[in-house]
Amino acid sequence: MNRSITFYSPGPRFPSISVTGRECQLGCRHCRGVYLRGMTPARDPEELERIAWRLSENGGEGFLLSGGATPSGAVPLTRYADAIRRIKESTALRINAHVGLMRRNELSTLIDAGVDAFSIDVYGSDAPIGRTLGLEAGAEDFLGVVIDLIELGAPLVVPHLCAGIHEGRLEGEFKAIDMLMGAKVDALVIIVFSPTKGTPYASLDPPEADEVLSVIAYAKHRLRGARLCLGCMRPRNDRSLEVRAAYAGVTGMAVPSVATREGLAREGWKITEKETCCALSR
Repeated sequence: MNRSITFYSPGPRFPSISVTGRECQLGCRHCRGVYLRGMTPARDPEELERIAWRLSENGGEGFLLSGGATPSGAVPLTRYADAIRRIKESTALRINAHVGLMRRNELSTLIDAGVDAFSIDVYGSDAPIGRTLGLEAGAEDFLGVVIDLIELGAPLVVPHLCAGIHEGRLEGEFKAIDMLMGAKVDALVIIVFSPTKGTPYASLDPPEADEVLSVIAYAKHRLRGARLCLGCMRPRNDRSLEVRAAYAGVTGMAVPSVATREGLAREGWKITEKETCCALSR
């Protein structure tokens, strides 16, 4: 059997940009803004354009546009729409926007501006949304963003499902996959809860590899034909998960270990390398 997989390694040619710098008004218990510290800040549209021009001149592929969330769970991106439009008109950069709980008219604005891909977290239970994110929202609200994007004609809609987001335990992951069946998505990125220093969840354990693999296998079975990726947000203490995920059915993987690259190559896998975010899977 011919096996193939795409490895995604964003690096400097595909940086992550935060429109809020290190600030996040939501303060989720698993993150507390820690992940924003490693992102390039663009606190106003002019700064975003300067970063984009420099990236384009240096042969960049594109960038992730994200940031901290508002108290309602949205990432405040709409004021960047004109800048995005100018960037898309004058460069070949591809843009993946992480939007959060954004309203339909705001999503339409970003689509019209030329965003290439939209990443949106999904849940199958209200429990982690209230407990971990601290939002008065439900799983159906996040699914609604996915449906809005599809109905509005977004070029690429990529739900992200975090295994173990509910304090390291599975809670609704299989239900989330069932919910996505009705939305008829063509891609899913599976990420994994990672205990992070400086957060209330720092001392918790991530889900076991077998639990993560059960989510991957279920997605493979239920979302037939969908591209499945193992995303970059995951613990790195058990590298065996990567190879096992490949055999379980993921077609893409972000930032794999050297051992995984070499191991799959030895086993005859056809490997494609891309220097972009795994959400840009086509």
